[in-house]
Amino acid sequence: MEGAEDDGRIREVRRVSYAPRPAQVAGVWDYDETVGRDGDRYRCQSRGTYTFARNGATLGVTYRQTGQCTADGRTVDNSGQGSGTATVAANTVSIVLTGCRTTAVVTEPGRMEGTFSCPARLPDGQPVTANGRWTARRR
Repeated sequence: MEGAEDDGRIREVRRVSYAPRPAQVAGVWDYDETVGRDGDRYRCQSRGTYTFARNGATLGVTYRQTGQCTADGRTVDNSGQGSGTATVAANTVSIVLTGCRTTAVVTEPGRMEGTFSCPARLPDGQPVTANGRWTARRR
């Protein structure tokens, strides 16, 4: 902080912040994601786009994806779209989409990678938590 004397009092002239600046994520990102591993009861492969857009004080996010999930040997289409919100702090992005929680790290300008956790159900109705990893590149 820089100060100056003014009529016998010190007043602030300017201030410098050394806090890290939030990563710039606004725009369209292409992503690939994987849930589970070969042999797991629940496994998915998807790809699509995230679009991040500032809406006042919040960061909105929409997604479109294509893909499929296999649960207990049954394969279903996992294509769809949705929306949610995101927060950015330094190089970390947190996203909430329809019950799913995602955390990503901006590893370099134009590249993110992260993990996510979503509620899902097996064909017999048993609830399962789908955990996965994803990577994205700015378009």
